[in-house]
Amino acid sequence: MNIVSKAVLFSLFSAVAFSATASEMSTMHAAAQTAQQEQIVQATGEVKLIDPDAKKITIAHGPVAALNWPAMTMRFTFTQASQIQGITAGDQVEFTFIQQGNISLLQDIRRQD
Repeated sequence: MNIVSKAVLFSLFSAVAFSATASEMSTMHAAAQTAQQEQIVQATGEVKLIDPDAKKITIAHGPVAALNWPAMTMRFTFTQASQIQGITAGDQVEFTFIQQGNISLLQDIRRQD
């Protein structure tokens, strides 16, 4: 086998190996993002506003260490009105949510005693 043939074969094998590695890394990155998005996060705060038509609840929450967030006021999406039954503006609450991209999806909320 001459040098040119060896170089061509080496280039071909290198391209195949690089492609496989890039594909594996892309798959691992997507899996890591999904796992992070599915993490249930706990927080506490004060309910500022409930918008049942938009299915949003605004909460001024403390720092959220699991997401490296400072204290802030933000809106959370709820899927069913029964999730916020008995909760009113001004209530101190404990709640859990899942962060899915730009959507903070409320999982559970309870008034603090």
